Amino acid sequence: LGPKELYLLSHPALAEEVLVKQADIFQKVYDPNRPTGLALVLGNGLLTSGGELWRRQRKLIQPMFQRARVARLSAQMVEAGEQMLARWAERRPGEPCDVAAEMMQLALEVVTRTMFSTSVLKDVASLGPALLVLIRYAFRAFHNPFRLPLWVPTAENREFLRAKRLVDRMIYGLIEERQQSGV
Repeated sequence: LGPKELYLLSHPALAEEVLVKQADIFQKVYDPNRPTGLALVLGNGLLTSGGELWRRQRKLIQPMFQRARVARLSAQMVEAGEQMLARWAERRPGEPCDVAAEMMQLALEVVTRTMFSTSVLKDVASLGPALLVLIRYAFRAFHNPFRLPLWVPTAENREFLRAKRLVDRMIYGLIEERQQSGV
C-alpha cells in the first residue's frame, strides 16, 4: 500500500513464525512521539511492542492462556454466548440485527468476564460506540501518513480523545475494582 508492505496472516503456524520464531526479522515499530494504528489505542503494549519489552509482557500474560485456565474460563464464555442468543430470541421476526455490534458486545463481555471477573453489559451502550471510534481512527491513521497530530483540535481528533478517555476510565476502573477486591 504505497510505500508500506502489509501482510495478512490467517494461519496460527504463520503467526507463530512471525511473532515468535522470526520476531527479529518481523519487527514492530513503535514511536511514542507519533504512534500509529493500534498503538494509538493500546500504547506500547503486547500487540504493539517488540524485542525485550514484548518478551517480558508475553511472559506476564502467558499463564492466562494455558489450556487448563482457558478450559476453566470456557463456562463464562459459553454463558456470555447464551445470553446473546437469548437476547436475539427476544427480537421480533424480521427485526434488523447489527451483527458486528453484537459480536463486539460478545467479545467485550467475554474479555471482561474472564480478565476482570465482571460484566460490561450495563456500559455497552457507551463503550461499544467509543471502541468503534478508536478502531476506525486507528485504521485511518495507519493508512494516512499525512494525518495531523492528536494535539491538533480537529473534530476527528477530539472525538478520538473523548472515546479514549471513556475507555481508559472504564478499564482503569475495572483494574482498580479488581485490585481492591484482592482477586
